[in-house]
Amino acid sequence: MTLVFGAIADDLTGGMELAAMLVGQGVRCGFVTEVSAIDDVADAEAIVVALKIRLAPVDDAQAKAKAAARALLDLGARQIFYKYCATFDSTDRGNIGPVADCLASLCSAQHVLFCPSFPDVGCVGFAGHQFRGTTLISETEKRFDPATPMTDPDLRRVLGRQTQEAVGLVPLQTVLEGTAAVRRHIEQEDAAGRRYLIADAVRNADLGVLAQVAVEDR
Repeated sequence: MTLVFGAIADDLTGGMELAAMLVGQGVRCGFVTEVSAIDDVADAEAIVVALKIRLAPVDDAQAKAKAAARALLDLGARQIFYKYCATFDSTDRGNIGPVADCLASLCSAQHVLFCPSFPDVGCVGFAGHQFRGTTLISETEKRFDPATPMTDPDLRRVLGRQTQEAVGLVPLQTVLEGTAAVRRHIEQEDAAGRRYLIADAVRNADLGVLAQVAVEDR
């Protein structure tokens, strides 16, 4: 079995959820909570490493994510996927941006797509803004979260406060036009110096388009 997909989740629940979704699609998936255990599931097609780094100090979160990514790449993983909460739970310090920075550097990524949408549970992205159903995330109970209050629904601004990378957008209209349109748009964003891109998605079909676009991305 050849490892294709290496995923790093920023908490245990999200990691378990992702692994369960992969298994549900017939993927032979390993699940571990320690980097040292990755070799134990090395015969899988996908491996999910669930770490408790969502609220960890930035340096600690980066170090643990980098160690996990290196171990996955050493096993031959073709792609590294960073699983954060669908509501983009984070503060102005991160850890989504800082962890993405270290993973992008490790993978020499020309661009990075961010898509915090999970239509099956009502979390969607439109015009770069986070919605739960038809309500902006900043108008839901998430604005009162004691650890990661989501008071700003504009995910470009949220991510932009966590990284020095320029943050752009893949708008829904472009996603609806299909993979070729999205690839052209990404090329334009690359040329404009916007390496990090928030991608809109309101349906599972939109996620499918983005997955096709990103399938060869490291």
